[in-house]
Amino acid sequence: MLTKIIRVFQFVKSTTWLFSLVKLVIFTLVMVLLFSTLNKYDFRKALSSIEINLYYLLFSILLVFLNWGLEAKKWQILLRQNTSISFIEAFRSVLVGLALGIITPLMSGDYAGRILTLPILHKKAAVGANLAGSFVQSLVAILFGTSAFAAYSFYFSAKNLSLNILILFALVAACCGGVLLLIYAKKLIQKVPELLKPWLDGISTLSGSLISKVFVLAILRNLVFTLQFLALCFSFQITGDPVLLIIGTGLLFLIKTIGGGLNIFGDLSIRALFSIYFFTQFGISGDLITLVVFLLWLINIAVPAIFGSFFILFFKTKPDVALPDL
Repeated sequence: MLTKIIRVFQFVKSTTWLFSLVKLVIFTLVMVLLFSTLNKYDFRKALSSIEINLYYLLFSILLVFLNWGLEAKKWQILLRQNTSISFIEAFRSVLVGLALGIITPLMSGDYAGRILTLPILHKKAAVGANLAGSFVQSLVAILFGTSAFAAYSFYFSAKNLSLNILILFALVAACCGGVLLLIYAKKLIQKVPELLKPWLDGISTLSGSLISKVFVLAILRNLVFTLQFLALCFSFQITGDPVLLIIGTGLLFLIKTIGGGLNIFGDLSIRALFSIYFFTQFGISGDLITLVVFLLWLINIAVPAIFGSFFILFFKTKPDVALPDL
C-alpha cells in the first residue's frame, strides 16, 4: 500500500493540473470522512443534563499543541541521520501524514505524507525512521496499558481471574518482545531480504542515545494523552477515584494501540466500545464517557487532520523537496 501511494505521487508530481487534482481529492476525502463521523454522534441529551467546566475543557484543548509538538520533535530527532529540518517543518510534516493516514488502510498514508513535504536526501531511510518512531510510541502505550491492566485485575480480581492472568502474561510477553526488538534491531535488519533493507536503513542508523530521546518523548506524549482524558472527564463533571480514571485511560489507549488504526471509523468505534465496558464498571455513565472519547478524538485527530489537509491542498513542489523514490 505504501509503495502504491508513493508511485502515485511520483507519477503526478510533474503534471501540474493532475497534482492539483490529487491534492483536491485528498482534501475532499478528509473533509467527507471527518464530517460524516461527526454526524454519527448526537450528544445533545448528555450535554443538556450537565454543567461544563470550561477551564478543564480549555486546558485539554491547549494540550493538543503539546501533544503534536512532542510528536513533531520526535520526528525531527528521528530525521537527524538523513536531513536537518526545522521544528515548524516537522510539525507540518506530521499533520500532513495524519491527514493522509486517516484515509488509508493501516495509516499507511502517514509514511508517504510525512516524507512528501520534506527535503529528505535518503527517502527510504526516512520511512524506516518513521517506523521506528511509531513502534516506540506503540511500545510505550502497551507498557502503560499493561500496568493499567495489572491494576485493573487487582481491583476486580474476582472477575475472570484466569482470563486476566492469561491476558496479562501475553501483554508482558509483548512488552519484552518489543524491548528485545529495539535492542537487536540492527542485527535483525541484516537478515531481512535485500529488497526491504533500504526501507529499514533508517532504523539501523539510529543510535542508542537517539532512541532513548525518542523513548522519553513517547512517554511524555502518553502522559499528555492521560492528562487530556482526565481534563475532559473533569470538564463534564465525571468524578470518582482518580486511580480508577487513570487505569481506565491506560486501558483505553492500550485497546486503541492494539486494535485501532484500521480506519477512522473503526478506531473511534473501538475506543467508545471499550471505554463504555471499562468505565461503567467504575460507576461512570456510558453516555458521558462516550462523549469524552469523542471529544478527545475531535481535538486530537479531527481538527489537526483538517489543518494537515489544508497543508496538502496548498502544497507546492519545490526543487529542494524531493518526493520518495523506489
